[in-house]
Amino acid sequence: MLKKFRQLMNKDEKGFTLVELLAVIVILGIIAAIAIPSIANVVENSKKDAVIRTAEQAVEAYRLMETSEGVDTEKTLEELATAGYLENREGFTGSVTPSTATDADGASTGETTYTVTVSSEKYTVSGDVSSLDRGSVGDVTSSGN
Repeated sequence: MLKKFRQLMNKDEKGFTLVELLAVIVILGIIAAIAIPSIANVVENSKKDAVIRTAEQAVEAYRLMETSEGVDTEKTLEELATAGYLENREGFTGSVTPSTATDADGASTGETTYTVTVSSEKYTVSGDVSSLDRGSVGDVTSSGN
């Protein structure tokens, strides 16, 4: 009996032990715990960047429309898209409003500034297009819009 037991113990078995398999599962769990929140942040940042880029494109589309057609009133993204100046606005709403820049004394500088407001299902951004960044993107649900 002891001889058979020794033969079994000396047998060159292939495969993994339960401890080895558990160690691999623990390591994979740790990697997943680190990676999943990072991936979620990348997705959220991409959504915020999409709102900002749409706002920038809306201002550029407005400038093109302003140059081509001489408009000087507020235009919505839908109006810009209908006129052919803005493409792929699906999922976004908003408007671009021109105004004349003024100096510290309130006198006109002759330059036109553009205030843009763009909203998606989750985020909204509003302000001068030159000052937009991820920090200026607000959550639609918390802002009440």
